[in-house]
Amino acid sequence: MAHFGDRLKALRTRDALKQDDLAPHLNVTRAYISSVEKSGKGSPEFIEAVCKYFKVEKKWLLNGDGTEPKGIVIPIRTDISDGAWKDEAYNRMKAENERLWALVEKLTGAAVAKPAGNFPKASTLASALVVPINRKRALVGARA
Repeated sequence: MAHFGDRLKALRTRDALKQDDLAPHLNVTRAYISSVEKSGKGSPEFIEAVCKYFKVEKKWLLNGDGTEPKGIVIPIRTDISDGAWKDEAYNRMKAENERLWALVEKLTGAAVAKPAGNFPKASTLASALVVPINRKRALVGARA
């Protein structure tokens, strides 16, 4: 599973910062940042400095919980020998699927019947959007 170091690296690369560029802003050395990115462990002061500098929630930075900042891409760790990376990939896909269905419901303004299975085809998501939108257009057109 992704750890604090992975999320730190994702923030740094999102902003096109090298470790040398970031170190002075966090009052640490480049070597310390490298160590944290590899081990996933940093001092409480360092963690607070990272949160403040990148304007991210501490719970997201440490655990991946909460709101993920825009533009973040955290690679799935395949270096885990016990296969936990497969669970991480599945959980990410499931979370994204839930986010998409919530967006469909928000856009259509109604609860949408979700198909069986965890990962429906993109066409299923699209039709879930198109049908209610076409109904609304028909209603608006009928009133005019």
